Parts: sequence; C-alpha cells; structure tokens
Amino acid sequence: MPVENLEDVFADIYTDAADGRDLTEADRHEEAIELYDRAIDGLARLARDRPECMGKPHSDPSLKDCGYSTLATVYTWRASSLVQLGRLDEARRSSDLAVQHANTFADAHLMRATAYAISGMFDKALGMAEKSISMDPDSHDAYVVKATALINTGRPVEAMGPLEEAERTGPGDPAVYPLKAAVLGFMRRDEEALVVIDEGLRRSPEDVQQYQLRSVALSELGNYEGAREAAETAARLQRSRASSA
Repeated sequence: MPVENLEDVFADIYTDAADGRDLTEADRHEEAIELYDRAIDGLARLARDRPECMGKPHSDPSLKDCGYSTLATVYTWRASSLVQLGRLDEARRSSDLAVQHANTFADAHLMRATAYAISGMFDKALGMAEKSISMDPDSHDAYVVKATALINTGRPVEAMGPLEEAERTGPGDPAVYPLKAAVLGFMRRDEEALVVIDEGLRRSPEDVQQYQLRSVALSELGNYEGAREAAETAARLQRSRASSA
C-alpha cells in the first residue's frame, strides 16, 4: 500500500534498525537480520512511493539523515551480522549495497573491506580499507584490515605503517599484536617480535596464534626448548578448543 504517514513510516524504520543493532551487539544475529530486512523493505517502499524523502544515492556528507544514508547504515549493520554467521557471500552483497547507496559513508567502506578480507579477497579489501581511511583517518579497524590485507598480499613490510596507526588509534587491541609480531618476524627482528608477542599474551593468554609465533621467534633466536614449550602450549590450546566446540 502507498506510503502516507511519513512520520509513522520513519519511526517504524528507525525502530527496526535500532532494535536490530541491539540484537547484533547481543550476538542474536538471525533475529537482527529479520529486523534489518524489515527496515530495508520500509525504505524500499519510500523509494518507490515517496522518492523525494530519500535524498540521492551517493549524496554528500551533509545529507546524513536522508533515506539513502539510513539505508546504507542498515545494510552495513546487516553485513556485520552476516559476517558473524559466516554467510560471507551475503555479507559482501550487503556491504556492496551500503556503499552503492551512500559512498561517502566511511563505516560502509570499512564493513565492505572487512567482509572481503574475511572472504580471503585481500586485494579488493585493501582498496576498500584505504577508502575508509581517506574518509576517517582515525578509523582503528580500517588500519587493522589494511595491515591484514597487506600481509596477505605479500607486502608485510608495508603493513608496519598501518599497524603503527592502529596502535595510535586503538591502544591495546589484542588483534594488533600477532599482526605486528608476524611482520617483525618476517623482517628478522625476532627479539622485538618476542616482546610484542609476550605483551599480546599478557592481554590474551590463550591466543593460539601468538604461541605459534612465539615458538617461531624463539627458534630463530636459538632457544629451542622455549620454542618447543610454546608449540606444545599452542597445540594443547587447540585441542582444548576443539573438544569444547
């Protein structure tokens, strides 16, 4: 049926979107996606029946409250839940649509980069992360995605700059330590890598990857007993994780 009462329509859309976001943060992703889809349907009705209320796709940043900006936000949040559910094809499509509807939205480019990186499509993720950073130079997560993409496209030395920016914008993030340690290891700066790993393990004492990196660093430094112990700890944690899954 045609849209008539705009105030009620927008209220329903915003309620569904906000409630969906709450569900995403509570790890109730299937329920969140249902609400996001309902909000998207409402915005599709607006675009069809009252296009003047939607603003313009690819709108400038001053149009933050236009319908297309709201649509981009909902698609971004939807992609986040889809990533958590492992539905990566859908997550990429959702994040693509977010950027299509509002390409000045830094979070949309970040979510798109994240979805592509988790899918192993690092070449594409790199450009998307750089786009997000160009819009928001303090985006910690975008620097992490950029560094991850550089490491996985065979450019680990270049990843050090984004990792330093990630430390600046989000001190103490456990995700940064194994990335930085891997880069330092590649550069044969094993003593520095070990310092980073030990700090990371202090914050995340059951991180399998960091024990594996610790084993490599200690082996490179000639501490084979320590390397063996770190490798055994990593294996034990993996078995424990597998048995509790």
